[in-house]
Amino acid sequence: MKDNTQSTTQKSNYLSVKDFASRAGVSTQRIYQMLGKELKMYCKIINKRKCIDADGLRLFEGIPIDLPQKQKTENVATKDFAKDFATALQPNTDSLNSTMAILEAQLAIKDEQIKAQNEQIKAQNEQIKFQNDQIANLSAALQASQALHAGSIKQQLETSSANSKTTPSKCFFSLFFKKAIKH
Repeated sequence: MKDNTQSTTQKSNYLSVKDFASRAGVSTQRIYQMLGKELKMYCKIINKRKCIDADGLRLFEGIPIDLPQKQKTENVATKDFAKDFATALQPNTDSLNSTMAILEAQLAIKDEQIKAQNEQIKAQNEQIKFQNDQIANLSAALQASQALHAGSIKQQLETSSANSKTTPSKCFFSLFFKKAIKH
């Protein structure tokens, strides 16, 4: 009788995957994934179904679980490995931190150089704008000067044309005949 009561008690501590998942607050898929790893020691097949011991819920509550001795030594070995790994990586971490500090300093210098170049570009753009304005003014003055010069040439042509109309025009042959008459 005693054995029968124990097996009933053991069965009552076991939950179906669905019930376990709902109590743990995760999906059944997540529980099935964990059955091969974290929940492996809590899993038992009862009536051809996978059931999980209710003590496995402690994994989801953050409560430490009394693990069998084998698993405790694995966790200690894992912690030692993690310490050794962190210790081994420390020089690399220091090197990366110093490299990062150097790069940040270089970046700050580059930012200052970019700022200075932007100021130079701004000053050059202002100078170019000033020169373009001067060119536009000189171009307008040149066009006005050309128009004035064209007007004065036109006036000279008109005056010379008026002067040539007042003096009698001599034909080409008359020049020869006058010379001949003078002799």
